[in-house]
Amino acid sequence: MKTVPAKVWSEAKLYAPSVTSELLQALMKHHEAIESDEKSSLLLTCNNQGSALVSFYCDAVDKLPAVFEPFEHIPATSQSLPRGVYSTYELLGVIEYLAVPGHVCHNFRTMSSQPSLEVYETAERVRVEQSDLLSDVEGLRINNVIQPMSSIGIKQSRKVGGNPLGLEEVGQQWFLVMADWNNPADGDRVRQAMRHIVDAAEATAKANGTYIPCQYCNYASPDQDPLASYGAENMERLKDIASKYDPDGWDLLNDLTMGVGSYAI
Repeated sequence: MKTVPAKVWSEAKLYAPSVTSELLQALMKHHEAIESDEKSSLLLTCNNQGSALVSFYCDAVDKLPAVFEPFEHIPATSQSLPRGVYSTYELLGVIEYLAVPGHVCHNFRTMSSQPSLEVYETAERVRVEQSDLLSDVEGLRINNVIQPMSSIGIKQSRKVGGNPLGLEEVGQQWFLVMADWNNPADGDRVRQAMRHIVDAAEATAKANGTYIPCQYCNYASPDQDPLASYGAENMERLKDIASKYDPDGWDLLNDLTMGVGSYAI
């Protein structure tokens, strides 16, 4: 197992809802940039309060990496993490704000596509519509989260044994809707709203030719089947590995991954 340096360049900024459209357009330029630079990663989270952009660069650089320049001209309301070099442990404290303290209900739902401004704008439009319809739900926060992935990283996996997720070797994004709310009785309404958002994003991606069937396991809702999205050949390979090394654990693994993205206490 190879180890990697723990020090990374990072920053985190918060933005007003009025600049969400600009952020999505800048994100498309970022998608292009990371196809020639394998060291970057980011999370863009959008909700009714605004947007959060957490940027990472896997090198202890002393200036803004060029891949993040598309966002530089967009005015931020605050900077929750000043740009600089940090350890992975330090960064965990920063992204902790994505979980809303005190909420007892939480759910994920996911889809994937190649980079598409149309998909992003559709997901945001429907998120706003659904959030407004559920304005009476106590403590509700619905987030759209976009995580860009370059083709470089996917191609690199071939050199170290392949990739069991069945990922296409193209630039893409792993999208999730993340919701928090207080009253379990509101769960059906919230989950239906989340389905509306993801269904609209998927329909748009299928219509414009950018859809990717991958469902990232950690972001899946209980009624989704992320393992099936890996493809039949990879599923058989995983079953063979499980039967050899953990013959009693495959059914448990399958059950766990079906519900990994959701909990309610």
